[in-house]
Amino acid sequence: MSRWKLAFLATVGVALLSVGAVSCVLPAPAPKPPANGHKDFVMSGEVQNLRPGGSRPMVITVRNPNSVAIRVTSVTVAAGTAGPSCPASALTLPRWTGGLVVPKRGTATLTVNVGLKPTVSDACQGARWPLTFAGAAVKS
Repeated sequence: MSRWKLAFLATVGVALLSVGAVSCVLPAPAPKPPANGHKDFVMSGEVQNLRPGGSRPMVITVRNPNSVAIRVTSVTVAAGTAGPSCPASALTLPRWTGGLVVPKRGTATLTVNVGLKPTVSDACQGARWPLTFAGAAVKS
């Protein structure tokens, strides 16, 4: 199996909520022309009803636009600031490694946990943190 990496950075804003069930998705940036003839895979996900000191599962959907299957080997999630008193550091975000196979022109999902630290300000109740997903994959 020849190995090729799909370099990937897709920004998707997702609502992380302490209370409520509202979500917001921001558009991904315009794709860059592929250097190796392959398109970037795209990830998205959201978590709702996150409470201080708790964690909730987040299902991440991986979409593969290519004509060959891929095996996702790593995923990281980073957050931006939700407001002056709601820094990204208020969240506990996952780093996943494994071997998720995504079929050609298909999707697959994985589940990770996202936490909200117990010391978070009350002002963060209902806050929305924009998330950035990054990952690596090889041809499957």
